[in-house]
Amino acid sequence: MRDPLPPGWRIVVWPLTALAFVGAAFLIRQWTLSTTVAPRGLLDLEFASTQARVNQIVAAWDFKQARAEAIQVTYLDILFIIFYSTSLSLSSAAAADALQIRHWPLARVGRVLSWAQSGTVGFGGGENVGMLWQLYRAPAVAGPWARITVMCAVVKWALALVGALYSLYGAIAWITSPRG
Repeated sequence: MRDPLPPGWRIVVWPLTALAFVGAAFLIRQWTLSTTVAPRGLLDLEFASTQARVNQIVAAWDFKQARAEAIQVTYLDILFIIFYSTSLSLSSAAAADALQIRHWPLARVGRVLSWAQSGTVGFGGGENVGMLWQLYRAPAVAGPWARITVMCAVVKWALALVGALYSLYGAIAWITSPRG
């Protein structure tokens, strides 16, 4: 199987992945969207599993006149998903190479995990479409939008976190072990 990036690029890819997660933390933690009802801002909307909970969150943002900002941040997140899914895919592939060269366990998992990061785009996009649908239509949203949004969020975050942990594992192998 052809290596997706030259070995020297690992030194660039892993910091970009770290930067992606720092950016995600800032994007998620919108202080103006933080309320007593939704202390974690958009993250609370992502994981609101009932329409009643969505309506509470949006009503709190309406009270602060922050719904437009929530919509804007959600649109920005669509672009950001492409950045962090790509960096996670490349860093997972780089981690797999580093682990394979050093004969560390789980080296073969990285290739599959690298391709699986494309799922973060699909599920993250589904999550954002669900949130935008709810933000534009609350409190008159009908149907399973809250459940669809939370299911997409759970899968997206699971893929991203596993990819990040695997990348960290590969980076540790690369830093601590001489080439075998």
